[in-house]
Amino acid sequence: MAFVTKSNDRYVSEHNFDPEVRNQMSLPASVVLNDLTLREGRQMEGVYLDLKDFQRIARKLEEVGVPMIQLHHTPDQVRAVAELKLKIPAEVLTSSPTQTPPFTVEAQKKRIDFVLSQGFELDLCFGTSDHLLLARQARRGEHEAIESLRERELAAALECVRYTKSQGGMAGTNLQDFLRADFEFLRRFCRELVNAGVDRITFDDFAAPAIPAAYKHVFRRIKQDLPNVPLGIHVTNDFGLGTAVVLGALEGGAEILDVGVNGYGERGGHAVLAEVAVAVTLFYGLETGIQLNRLTELSQFVATVFGLALPPTKALVGNNAFADVTDVHYYYEGYPWVYRAVAAEALGNRRRAALAGVSGPVVLQMKARELGIELSLRQCEDLLPGVQSVLAQRKGGVTDRELRHMLAEQNKGGNS
Repeated sequence: MAFVTKSNDRYVSEHNFDPEVRNQMSLPASVVLNDLTLREGRQMEGVYLDLKDFQRIARKLEEVGVPMIQLHHTPDQVRAVAELKLKIPAEVLTSSPTQTPPFTVEAQKKRIDFVLSQGFELDLCFGTSDHLLLARQARRGEHEAIESLRERELAAALECVRYTKSQGGMAGTNLQDFLRADFEFLRRFCRELVNAGVDRITFDDFAAPAIPAAYKHVFRRIKQDLPNVPLGIHVTNDFGLGTAVVLGALEGGAEILDVGVNGYGERGGHAVLAEVAVAVTLFYGLETGIQLNRLTELSQFVATVFGLALPPTKALVGNNAFADVTDVHYYYEGYPWVYRAVAAEALGNRRRAALAGVSGPVVLQMKARELGIELSLRQCEDLLPGVQSVLAQRKGGVTDRELRHMLAEQNKGGNS
């Protein structure tokens, strides 16, 4: 692990690497960020991706250094990405045979055969909580005791894993709603999967029902049971804690972290690729292989393909992530880390001056400089009331074009 608190592109707290803090963690030796943009990301209202979109995004993810991606088992999408012959591993998520008609393991085996024929790995989903198993039973119109439902799900999982391995495939599993499952049943489920030859186990929170410390606790306990099996975490962002709970799982020993560009996904989305990649690198000293200085480019690219606006306040990659609107932020230009811990350029973003009702003449001067116009502070003081008047009327800002015109006129008047 590389412990760097201060360099030309960062200045983070030394407490991140304090032995007393680190000793409370069970960090893995290495991590893999698994990008779900082409699976979970497509589940956004109004988004429709054609096969060329899938290929463009897949190529971009590989180009930026994302080490692993996930797809849904939709055949034409899987084939489209297979055509690219990517150099990074890709897994295909398949639904539990007790969830998807005709509700048989034999039907699941056909899906497994298809995925393997395309050269991809498997992420086989199975329910673990009683609530989820009972809900799926109701959909099937059946009536079994919960003990029977548990055994049926476990038996299906073991058969699918064994079949995948018998066909020479990489068998990963996704254990759904794990935080609301009976913990002893969950532990037994994992042990039997290992005995069946599972290659990795991902835990899916389904509805984000816990605090980060709970993720850390569960992963630490499971890792104690299964020290030699890679564990993954898949989270939802229903409570706005997506990145935080992924990091909680990491501290408990999770090696595979499910993320996605801009956190796109159903409901509140899920863990954001940029946030997790930067936190893992800067705060934990772990390498991801991702080119951090291309994260902003990647976020903007995917937003454009999805037909969505990238929120300006998106941490690290948004247009406002490094925008300063108050004069005090420019008082310490010789001390660049007063108001930030990472350089905008390190993420492919840029620092910029931004005008708001609270902005003073210093911000206006910096904004003018960005537009190629040099003004004195006195000139900016004279111009500020007019800018604020426009802001008050617009409730939405002054465009660079409008501001350039206003500043040019003021500059002309000052030189006459």
